[in-house]
Amino acid sequence: MPQQTPVVFISSTKEDLEAYRVAARDAAIRAGLMPRMMEYFVAQGAKPPYAECMEKVDEADVLVVIVSHRYGWVPPDQPAPGGKSITWLECEQALKNGREVLAFLVDEKAEWPLELKESYRVSKAIEEGKPTTKLAAEVKRNVAKLKEFKGWLSGLGIRGSFSEAGALRGDIEAALNGWLRRQTGATVAPGAARQDPSKYLAWLRQETAWIDIRGLQVGSGKAHRFPIDELYIPLTTPEGKPGEKETERAMRQSVALEEALQRRKLVIVGDPGSGKTTFLRRIAYELCGDAGKLKLPGSGFPILVRIGELEEHMEACLCPASAGNGGSVLPLR
Repeated sequence: MPQQTPVVFISSTKEDLEAYRVAARDAAIRAGLMPRMMEYFVAQGAKPPYAECMEKVDEADVLVVIVSHRYGWVPPDQPAPGGKSITWLECEQALKNGREVLAFLVDEKAEWPLELKESYRVSKAIEEGKPTTKLAAEVKRNVAKLKEFKGWLSGLGIRGSFSEAGALRGDIEAALNGWLRRQTGATVAPGAARQDPSKYLAWLRQETAWIDIRGLQVGSGKAHRFPIDELYIPLTTPEGKPGEKETERAMRQSVALEEALQRRKLVIVGDPGSGKTTFLRRIAYELCGDAGKLKLPGSGFPILVRIGELEEHMEACLCPASAGNGGSVLPLR
């Protein structure tokens, strides 16, 4: 039976650290490990219940936490009061499970956009003429709790600092390689993960194997998860040509989207919720075999890219501390 690839859970606030989360994900893949991030489980804009977050941490073999100048979301349904953020709670859960927590804290002397700091929320409210006593008290509490959280992490012993995403990727990769050596005594050959795509293909298949259905207020409020090969409904589309009018396209006979993939260059257009992302995840899942091999030889190498992540990567190259928004999913061949 093949050995299970170790799972790395990446924990941090999201809006202010997207480029750094991508760097951590890339570092995990380069080290030959499987990254897990809440982006892969939660619909954009939604927040999962505390119990579901802890279940995801329970699946991990090691946790990487990245902390800058935001405290983050405090789950209202956590079992004990104390105002701990979800990031803090995830670290505690990992330690409870006997897992290592590899912490990376922002260099306090590094330049950082004011709008990505906790205190900016008050400044913004004042500028908009909407300051409230409640907001001021919340921000004051978060600043104090963030300082406490950083002190707690520093006491764990394994930590590093960062000021830009590129260097952070290398530091996290080195820390994960060190963790691997501590677990197995093995030495990871430089570039080994890049030369062997099987771990990436196994990771991509696992990440695209499920469809999470949210919005059903049943029981504990957890997402209902279904295997994508059981729930997926094939889609059809009328083929079109560049510059063709909608009326002309509507007259064409619909074809299965899978058939449309025979074209080397393809743009899929559809309304939000029409199934574009699920279709691309289904194709990525089909291309990756069970044993980390291409299921359809000669069909091209699958790379699933969120447009939001691509934007973050490009902005990080130009301005390491910047961050973008939005996203869709795009397959490259």
